[in-house]
Amino acid sequence: MNLDLLKELVAFQRYGTLSSTAEHLMITQPTVTRGMRRLEDELGVSLFDRRVSNHIKLNETGVYAATEAAKLLKAERDFTERVLNYHHLNHEIVIGSVAPGPVILLENSEISSPAKVKINFQNVFPEKVADNLKNLKEKLIFTNQEIMTDEIESVYLGVEYLGVEIGKSNPLSKKHP
Repeated sequence: MNLDLLKELVAFQRYGTLSSTAEHLMITQPTVTRGMRRLEDELGVSLFDRRVSNHIKLNETGVYAATEAAKLLKAERDFTERVLNYHHLNHEIVIGSVAPGPVILLENSEISSPAKVKINFQNVFPEKVADNLKNLKEKLIFTNQEIMTDEIESVYLGVEYLGVEIGKSNPLSKKHP
């Protein structure tokens, strides 16, 4: 199955016309038309209602096919991302954190690692912690929330306190809470 044809189908479901689909995908309208016919031939089913001249729309099977195609395309993107991340994790240990403290502490510490392994520290958005671990973007993430799933286990390490120092010459030092 040609993934480009599935991308065209998903785009058609989103944009509703061949011309809008072609414009979005930056290809010609005849290319989209041929692609949709080729997809129907490959599947052996009709995906479009062509009863109105010069206008097509997805039939029920087409809507279902477009929905399933979107899932398949997402799975393909996730697969590619996971394989690349896995490869990188074999050559690099990626440690993330939702707060700057652990990253600063680790960057300034002397962590030894095998010569071929690079240690990379980066900040992570709290809502991305579980996804980043599942997709192998990081091997370890410091977070302020407990995560316990079948795939992830968290361990309490401590609390981080942040503060700001404002000099007396700064106008903000005159403000009182």
